[in-house]
Amino acid sequence: MKLVDYTGLEQARQFMAGEHAGQAAGVFANLPAYVSESQFGFLHLDIVVGRFGLYLSGPLGAREAIERLAQALIGTLQEVR
Repeated sequence: MKLVDYTGLEQARQFMAGEHAGQAAGVFANLPAYVSESQFGFLHLDIVVGRFGLYLSGPLGAREAIERLAQALIGTLQEVR
């Protein structure tokens, strides 16, 4: 897990889009997100949460746990102004 404070929503969106050039943003918990699976069996879930970039990764078999963790962190981050 990695959390980056980009100080603003637009900066977070731009930086995340730049890191995922050529990949269209999807949605996770009603937020812009980039989801991918690596050839090594890892799930990568990168989410724009307001001014934050939330980056989570882990084994594909732990997808549900990763998504639950993301949901919990999103709730906390949305309370931060």
